[in-house]
Amino acid sequence: MSATILFFSALLIVMPAAAAPRQGKSAPDNTKAESSRGKVHLVVDSQGNRYLADEKGTVYTDATPAPVQDRPHASVENINYYYNKVASLLGARKKNDAILMAVEILDLPDADKNVRALKDATGITLSKVVAMDDLDKFVPFVRHESKKHVIYRNRQLDLEVTYPASFASRDNFKGDPGEMTSALIGLTVAKPEGKVRPVTLAVSANVLQSTFDAFVENALSGYKARFGTTLQPIEPPLRSNARQYHGTYIENSTNYQYDIIFMPHPMADIGYMVIFVCVDEKHAELKTHYEFIVRNIKIEKIPPLKY
Repeated sequence: MSATILFFSALLIVMPAAAAPRQGKSAPDNTKAESSRGKVHLVVDSQGNRYLADEKGTVYTDATPAPVQDRPHASVENINYYYNKVASLLGARKKNDAILMAVEILDLPDADKNVRALKDATGITLSKVVAMDDLDKFVPFVRHESKKHVIYRNRQLDLEVTYPASFASRDNFKGDPGEMTSALIGLTVAKPEGKVRPVTLAVSANVLQSTFDAFVENALSGYKARFGTTLQPIEPPLRSNARQYHGTYIENSTNYQYDIIFMPHPMADIGYMVIFVCVDEKHAELKTHYEFIVRNIKIEKIPPLKY
């Protein structure tokens, strides 16, 4: 079993149970074509999305969905693409994919009049396909991209995490939408050529079944039993209200280092845990990712979606 899978398994064990642009038509993302409005050319935007546009600026997207964890997320810079993609998906009756992307658009900041107009239009469209009161239950978390970082929000667990867009992420949730008890975001650092570096970051949010101190001690006991080492406290921690620990272990003759930080919610019975693990020789180089994520976590007053 790989170190990454082993570490994720251990983590899960300790969790307590101005005007909008013209509407585009569907078209292949990687094909040149002619239209009644003139020549159409291929566009590749800053996030790697491929679509067609004509001389008048009309955007043409196809209706091919992609798993939410394997595609770029809506951004202010490329909002025209995402706005038209939602329409293409709805036109192809790919309702669930369209809703997920539409919610990402609604989560974007109001950068300018064009963004605000597209968010308003998206909200109107979305209200016709799903009841707004049910949206947070239908979409338990949402992401958008900003300045080469992904902003992840989970309103049910009052959790906001910011991480580099170059990371690959996987999510694990326990509980039904609307009654979620825990969430896990697993992050791996990807090299430009697509290979994954030997580092793992995981962020979990847990509805506490007892006290925060008991949650911490239970987690520490679980890691000590699994890896055979005792974690040492780090002072001062990266956040003033946190408890931070460091440990090492050996697997398949490879030395690993890992850090864990625990944070309580200031007003709710929720405990947060961030874990960073990587091979020994990469720890000093890559721990800046861990420190950045920990310092930028928000755990109160997560803003609501705006319609």
